[in-house]
Amino acid sequence: MDIRTNAPRATARTRYELRHFNLIDMSPAPKPQYQRISKRLFKLLDYFVISNRLGEVLFAPIDVHFAPGEVCQPDLVFIAKEQAQIVGESAIEGSPALIVEVVWKGSGTRLY
Repeated sequence: MDIRTNAPRATARTRYELRHFNLIDMSPAPKPQYQRISKRLFKLLDYFVISNRLGEVLFAPIDVHFAPGEVCQPDLVFIAKEQAQIVGESAIEGSPALIVEVVWKGSGTRLY
C-alpha cells in the first residue's frame, strides 16, 4: 500500500515499516522468547561496545531512516563513534555500522 495515496488506519497493536513508500505490516508484537533473545544480544553487544569505547548500541523501537521512503525498526543498532552524527533527535539518519534483526521460523523475511 503506497503511503502517499492511501494510508491505513493504525491501531495501538499495529506496527509498520516503510519500504519504497509502501507500508509493511509488522504485526503481531514479538513473543516473550524473542524478547529474551533480543535482550541477551543487546547486553552482550552493549558490554563489548562500552568496554572498548566503540560507540553506542540502541534497541527497538528506534527508527532508522536509510533514505526517503526507507524507514525500518531493527531490533538492535550499533552506531560507531565515528558516525555519532547520524543519531538525530528522534531517529537514526543514515546507515549504522550494524543492525541486528532477530528472526525465527515463521517471522517472515526482512531485507535491510
